[in-house]
Amino acid sequence: LGNEQKRFFSVLEENDFNVKTSFSYKLPDNLGKNNSQLQIGYSGRFLTDNFEASDYDSNPVSGYFDVGNLKMDEHYNQENLKSGAFWVEYGYNKYDVTKYIHSLYAEAAYQLSSTFTANMGVKADKTIIYVNYDVNKGGDRGGTTLKPLYILPSMNLKYNLNEKNIIRFGASKTYTLPQSKEISPYIYIGLNFKSQGNRNLKPSENYNIDLKWDYYPSAPELISINPFYKHIVNPIVRDERGGSANLLTYNNISDYATVAGIELETRKNIFAQVNTQSGKVNRLTAGLNASYIYSRIKFTKTDNSQSESQLEGAAPFIANFDLSHTYSVRNKSFTNSLVLNYFSNRVHTIGVRPLFNNIVEEGAPALDFVSSAKITKNISLKLKGSNLLNPSYRLTREGSSSSAGKLVLSEYKKGMNISLGISCEL
Repeated sequence: LGNEQKRFFSVLEENDFNVKTSFSYKLPDNLGKNNSQLQIGYSGRFLTDNFEASDYDSNPVSGYFDVGNLKMDEHYNQENLKSGAFWVEYGYNKYDVTKYIHSLYAEAAYQLSSTFTANMGVKADKTIIYVNYDVNKGGDRGGTTLKPLYILPSMNLKYNLNEKNIIRFGASKTYTLPQSKEISPYIYIGLNFKSQGNRNLKPSENYNIDLKWDYYPSAPELISINPFYKHIVNPIVRDERGGSANLLTYNNISDYATVAGIELETRKNIFAQVNTQSGKVNRLTAGLNASYIYSRIKFTKTDNSQSESQLEGAAPFIANFDLSHTYSVRNKSFTNSLVLNYFSNRVHTIGVRPLFNNIVEEGAPALDFVSSAKITKNISLKLKGSNLLNPSYRLTREGSSSSAGKLVLSEYKKGMNISLGISCEL
């Protein structure tokens, strides 16, 4: 039945080497603080991914069986294998991806005034990607070579309005290379889908603009607001176009995509009692990081109709909240932290066929708790609880209309994890 009788065993070996050298020259400024400098340099990254997989594809024994009295050894044995009642076919697959990234860069940081700092630079990246593959039982053999050159300017400005308020502005160009599994045409077999890389995939180019306001009510407290915008050329997305085989693949389905949003971060002392003479600290702090993200990509479906979607993986709303209490006296301390994370529904796979809408990963909260106690100078206890809410994780398919129901494709729970540990430092 398709790939239900297929099993594969794989090994991925990755080597990542990085080198960097730079030269810095102090620039004179009118403030005499010697904070301005010019830096030029080279950085190199040499990455290799070597993948091997052995797969076993079998044709099951035919017939009707009583599930309540099924004995597998009566059907799957050496005698039936010799007679051809079932068969097992072995396949060997391999691919390797090599990435060389050579970067020359120049960057200047200049203190224009006591409150205004500018950082500007440019980087030239020569990227070389070699892909060689012999996969899918010899059905896909060959290689792919990409050698793009990127000129990447960047600018960052920082202005101190006063001791508590800072304005930052940034603009840059970056790029996104395909992952090895996205550009290599090996077919991975999952529980619900098959996925295959695309040898013709192009890297994406990203144009980024950020504006940020930081406000520091006191030393440990912060309020920050950060609107941002991204224009992505040749965005890489996971889409579904494989007919009844449920094949997911990776494509540049549009010339561009846009992302805009705003991020809020705040950290507040609810109360803080510090006695320097006794060494006693009693502090309760709360933190929140929340983002709203608007993403949009327009593309042509396989029947030439026009459509649009959120970007794959870009949840419209993301929030992280933490509450932490610390009580300590000299060498003894007791700390409790509660962390809540949440993301709203996000696109898992974009549907490009006319009757197949997007596959959606439904949002789910995650709640963790960590308690640690330092009993003596050398002995500590730690209690940790992960995924305490134990929510369901679902993949669903969007309905064709507002009245149409959604189809649940996959649903599971990760389960809770509670651990208690003790450590002793000698």
